[in-house]
Amino acid sequence: MPSIPQELINAIVSHLPMASLKTCSLVDPTLRGPCQRILLRSISLKCWLSSWPEPPNLDAALGLLEESPHVAPYITHLTIRLQLPICAHLSALQLILRKLDNVTWCMVDGYYRRLEWSSLLTFGLSAALAEFLGRESLRTLHLRRIRGFPAAIFRRTAPRLSLEDVEIAESVQDPIVPPGRAIDDLALGRGTDDLYPLLASSQFHSQTASLRRLSISPHNDKCVALILSVAASLQELQFQDKGLESRSTLMLPPLPALKSIEFLIGFPGRRTHPVLDTINSILTSGTSPNLENITLSFSWYGLTHSPSPDAKSLAALDSALASHPNAPAIHWRMNFRLMDFESAKQLSELAERVRREMWNAKKMERLVVEEYQE
Repeated sequence: MPSIPQELINAIVSHLPMASLKTCSLVDPTLRGPCQRILLRSISLKCWLSSWPEPPNLDAALGLLEESPHVAPYITHLTIRLQLPICAHLSALQLILRKLDNVTWCMVDGYYRRLEWSSLLTFGLSAALAEFLGRESLRTLHLRRIRGFPAAIFRRTAPRLSLEDVEIAESVQDPIVPPGRAIDDLALGRGTDDLYPLLASSQFHSQTASLRRLSISPHNDKCVALILSVAASLQELQFQDKGLESRSTLMLPPLPALKSIEFLIGFPGRRTHPVLDTINSILTSGTSPNLENITLSFSWYGLTHSPSPDAKSLAALDSALASHPNAPAIHWRMNFRLMDFESAKQLSELAERVRREMWNAKKMERLVVEEYQE
């Protein structure tokens, strides 16, 4: 075993299933480290007092880190699920956060109930979490179900941010806005509509000025203002349209750096017409000359009638694609997961209609139709 280069051992270990990793970690010291780095790279802390919905595990996690100090640097992915009260395990959580110095990906989740950040002050936890979330090593942060998350902490967090059901609270006691870490990738899920104007405002410009990727919902005018504020640097734009109805065409601002745009469509019926109109306006306006890829992703649920678009709409889209100077590729992604026979038939008919009507894109080898089960 010692004659095999460590780099080769690491490469072999990275392709093993989890069950084999556990066995290999007990075979030889040369294998133990590489296997444990994979087995222990992710940890989920269940931070609550009662045994519902699951037993808390803070004391067990702290015991592992104290008994095996070499494990802490292996942990790069951390999930913190908070549900008050957690006072009985508070010291354990604080000690764990101090020991984890190599975390690059983190999720803080209010879990069963939406967490009031101000309540953490009562338990003395806010300072420990603020210090942890402000570390330079953190690259990706997901916040879920948190009300009143302090803007001062938000400005110091990771360059890749994903927010869902989150409210950011401005401090009335600190009118001077400190400079923040630049955000490269921002995803705003459900329950974040009120953040759009805030993030589009001048006080966040230093953070969003170099934003490269943005994922938002298109169902209100607030999203256009946010897109406008980051238009100069934006390269990837995703619209999460699952479960929502796009009632009108989005009139997007010029996006000179835009390379890809994607629409996640939960209900592939008549509501796709505004999406196609939005795409056509981008293609024909001449304001996104670097566009390379357009993706329409149809999910399996909610399909209750024959999906549009019709042949005329597809022909118009095909013509707009052909006239664009960069001739962007268009991807139609059809997810057939858990579909009944009639729904699957309808989506298959849409896939065939796309292949038949978009003959320019097909001839130029710029048309991709995927039919898959997620």
